[in-house]
Amino acid sequence: MGTEEYEKKLLDRVSDAIIDGIANIIEKVRPGYKKKNKAKIDERKLMFYALNRSPAGVVGLFLVILFIFFGIFGPYVARYPYNY
Repeated sequence: MGTEEYEKKLLDRVSDAIIDGIANIIEKVRPGYKKKNKAKIDERKLMFYALNRSPAGVVGLFLVILFIFFGIFGPYVARYPYNY
């Protein structure tokens, strides 16, 4: 089996950079992580590639990120306190 290349769109490059960044951070904590888990890293990149090709998947991911954002920062932008 050879390595397969695919056309990378903007979201693919962003998700690859995020996955590589996380792998680099883990590599600093646990040396040898990237070499040992190359297949897992490539599988995650391929998973995000498939997600980026699905419009419903991209919208769903955006909504999840939006809900997490509002869950974290919602209390700071709310007009009234909880006990109002």
